[in-house]
Amino acid sequence: MRNGKAPQEQLRLHRFVVILMMFVLLCAVFVARLVQMQLTDYDGSYTFNRLAQTERIVKIKAVRGMICDRNGEVLVSTRERYHLQTDDAFPTDDAACNKILSELLTLLDTQNVACDGTQTMLPYTYENGTVQLGTRTEKQQAALDAFLERHELDISDDEPALLYDLCQYFGLIDAQTDTQTADWGTLYRLAQLRYDIDVCQNEETSYVFHRDCDMTLVSAVQERKWQGLDFATDMVRVYHYPGYLSQVLGRVGKIQSGDEEYYSSLGYAMDAVVGVDGIEELYETTLCGTDGEMRVIEDANGEVLSTEIIREAVPGRNVYLTIDIDLQIKAEESLKNTIQTVAADGAATETAFDGEDASAGALCAVNPNDGSILAMASYPTYNLSTYSQDYAVLSQDENRPYLNRVLQGTYEPGSTFKPAVAAAALEYGVIDANTIIRDQGVYRYYENYQPACWIYNRYPGSTHGDENVVDALIDSCNYFFYETGRLLGIERMNAYAKTLGLGSETGVELKESTGSLAGPEEREAAGRVWYPGDTLQAAIGQSDNLFTPLQMCMYISTLCNGGTRYQAHLYHQTVDYNTGEVLDAYTSNVLGKAQISSEHLGLIKSAMSTIATAVFPQSTTTYTVGGKTGTAQVGANASENALYAAFAPLDNPQIVAYCVIEHGSTGGNAGIAIRSVLDSYFASNG
Repeated sequence: MRNGKAPQEQLRLHRFVVILMMFVLLCAVFVARLVQMQLTDYDGSYTFNRLAQTERIVKIKAVRGMICDRNGEVLVSTRERYHLQTDDAFPTDDAACNKILSELLTLLDTQNVACDGTQTMLPYTYENGTVQLGTRTEKQQAALDAFLERHELDISDDEPALLYDLCQYFGLIDAQTDTQTADWGTLYRLAQLRYDIDVCQNEETSYVFHRDCDMTLVSAVQERKWQGLDFATDMVRVYHYPGYLSQVLGRVGKIQSGDEEYYSSLGYAMDAVVGVDGIEELYETTLCGTDGEMRVIEDANGEVLSTEIIREAVPGRNVYLTIDIDLQIKAEESLKNTIQTVAADGAATETAFDGEDASAGALCAVNPNDGSILAMASYPTYNLSTYSQDYAVLSQDENRPYLNRVLQGTYEPGSTFKPAVAAAALEYGVIDANTIIRDQGVYRYYENYQPACWIYNRYPGSTHGDENVVDALIDSCNYFFYETGRLLGIERMNAYAKTLGLGSETGVELKESTGSLAGPEEREAAGRVWYPGDTLQAAIGQSDNLFTPLQMCMYISTLCNGGTRYQAHLYHQTVDYNTGEVLDAYTSNVLGKAQISSEHLGLIKSAMSTIATAVFPQSTTTYTVGGKTGTAQVGANASENALYAAFAPLDNPQIVAYCVIEHGSTGGNAGIAIRSVLDSYFASNG
C-alpha cells in the first residue's frame, strides 16, 4: 500500500515551484526596468541613483521683530532673500554641467540679470571677436596656479589662448574635432563660469550665481528643476525710512569678536546675525525670535520628495520707540537745511567766522512730562540701506557721521545755561525779582581777572545798565551773571545744576556721554587748579561746562515742568509680532526733584517768552513758546557754536527742544532749526 502523504508532498513541491517561478519572473521584470531606466530613459539627470533618498534637517530662520515708532509706523522690518547657488547634487560630468549652465545663462540674459553672485576669478573682455585676459590680482593668480596644479594641466596662464584651452578642458570644444557647441562669446562665458565654480566651490561653500533674486527668477528656476541648483535664503533688514534715525536704530551683522562667549551662553549659533549697535543691539534678545526645524527628504538628484515641520519658528517681538517718525524726519531735514544755509550765508559775507564753517550739529525733542524722546537728529548722518557700500567714504569723513551728537557730543552750553543759574540764585535767596545789578561793562571784582560783558566787547563802551533777573535773561547779560555767580558760589551753583540733571547721565538706553560740570572737583581730577574767576565763566555756561544736547534738553524739561526730573527714554513698548498684543510697556521713571517755586519759574518763563519772539513771532505761531539763545567760543579761528533751547506751550509745556550747530555763529540760527520742528509738532497735535 502506497504512502498516503506522497500526493501532499507533491502538491507542496508544485506550489513551491510556482512561487519560485513567479519570484524569478518579477526579478527579471524589475531588472529589465532598471536597465531601461539606465540605458533607454537616460537623460543626464534621471538615473538609478534616483531611488536613493537622503534626509536632512533644515533650520527655519525666525523672522526678526520689527522696530516701530510710537504710533506703530514700521521703521525696520525683515524680508527673506533668495540666492541662486549650487548644492551637493550639482553634476560633475561635463555634458550635464555645460547643459545646465548654458540654459541658466540664457535665462539670466532673458531676465536682464547678471551672473554676479560670486566675484569672478578669471577676468577677461571679449569684443569684436577678440578675447583679452584682464589683469589678475594676487589672489586670482594664486587661484589659477592652484587650479592648474590640481588638475595637472599644462596650460599657459599668460596668453589669450588660456580661455580656449579651458573650453577644451571643460568639454565645451571637442578636443578631437575642434567642434564648437556654441558661439565663442557663449563658450568663453561658460568656460569662465566653469572655472569660477571649480575655484570657488568646496564642501563648505557653494557657488552663488546671483544674490537677492526676484520672485520671477525664483519661479523660473524652480520650474526647470535643474539638478544641483537651489536657493539659499537669509533674512535682511528693510529700512522703511532710509537715511533717517540711523544712529539710533543701529545695524545687524555677524557676532563681533569678543562677544562669542556671551551669545554662546544664550544658545546662539556662531553664524547668527545679531544687532551690533543701536536699538538692534540693545533689544537683541527681544527682536531675535527662535528658529524652527524642518525635515527634508530628497532623492539623489536633490529633488525634494517631502518636508515635515519638526518645530515651528517663533518670530521675534516688535519694539516700539518713543520716536515720532514724522517729527524725526522734520528734525533731520530742518537741521541739515539750516546748517547748509548758515554755511552758505556765512560764505557770502565778507566777515570771517560768520558761520561759513558750519558743518555739523544736533537737535533733539522730548516730552517734558515723562522724558520720552520724540526726535533725535544728528548731522551729518548716513543711510543704513547703503552702509556697506558707503563705509569707505563715511569712515574718512572728518565730521564723523557715525557719531550720535545728541548722546555723545559734548558742548559748552553758553547762555542756555543761564536759566539754571537764575533758578539756583532765586531758590537760594541770593537774588529775587527786584534785585538790580548794574552792568558796568567790565566786571572788576577780582584784580587779576576782569571779564567784560559781551555787549561791551561788541560795542566798545556799551552796557546793559540796570538789570533785574528777567532783563538779564532777555539781554543775556554776562555782567549780571558774573555777579550772581560769585554771590551764589560754585558749590551751590553746581548742587542745583545737578538736581536738574546736568553732569549726570539722563538714563537713556543707548550709550551716552556724561559731560562735565565745571568746578573744583572736575578741575582737580584733571590735575589743574580752580580759581575764583573760573566761577564767573561757569556762571555764563563756559569754563569746563560740557553737556550733551540731550542733557540740556532734560534740564530745560525739569525746569519748565516745575522740577520733576524724568529719566530720558527711547523705549515705548514691546508688542507680539503676530497678535499685536502689548507684552510690556515703559513706565515713566522719576530720577529726582529740583526745587523751583511757581513764582521763580514764572520769572524765568516770562523772560524766555520774550526771548523766543525773535524766532517765534506771536503773529506767526498758533502756540506760545519759551526760548533761550546761546553761543560758545570754540577757538580763535572758528565761528562760535550756535545754541538754542525752547519749550512750548508756555504755560503747560508738551515739548522741549534743544539744538546745537557747530560753528553756527549765532544762537538764533539754531532756533530756526527748532522752529520747523515745533511747527510740525503742533500741526499734528493741535
